[in-house]
Amino acid sequence: MDLRQQLHLLQQATCPEEVFGEGETAVKATYRHLAAQTHPDAHPHDQAAADEAFKLLQTWYAEAQRKITQGCYGQPLRIRVT
Repeated sequence: MDLRQQLHLLQQATCPEEVFGEGETAVKATYRHLAAQTHPDAHPHDQAAADEAFKLLQTWYAEAQRKITQGCYGQPLRIRVT
């Protein structure tokens, strides 16, 4: 998958599970793999897209870590109607 395709997937994701998969044990390994593929240093010819993709990846990783800490990673989103 090329940089533009990865950027598109990161932009379209609605939760970190869509980026890293359902299992929390694979989050770090998947993050490292994607970080190597989207890092701006690896794409000097398309710096703007790489910057955006890498920033989005970091945002999704932070959200995944937050959900793991809260114990809700991989659980479906629940909406309460009152």
